[in-house]
Amino acid sequence: MEATKYNKSEIMKQAHTYYNMVGDSRKNRERNKTGRTLISFGECLRMAWRHAKREVSDARRKEAIRKEREVREE
Repeated sequence: MEATKYNKSEIMKQAHTYYNMVGDSRKNRERNKTGRTLISFGECLRMAWRHAKREVSDARRKEAIRKEREVREE
């Protein structure tokens, strides 16, 4: 099986987006009036990697289904 190459730049951008939304950034600490748990950047990065890996697996699954349909039609 071929190793999958991920766009690390996009993963880091996604992690920063998560961090700005729900992370333990200074801005979120100041606005956190409800006492919700803020997550670290490491957690945000893990979430971004999971999302990227899920997208790849979904794309592979869709491609396999498409190929299977083509074989059945022939």
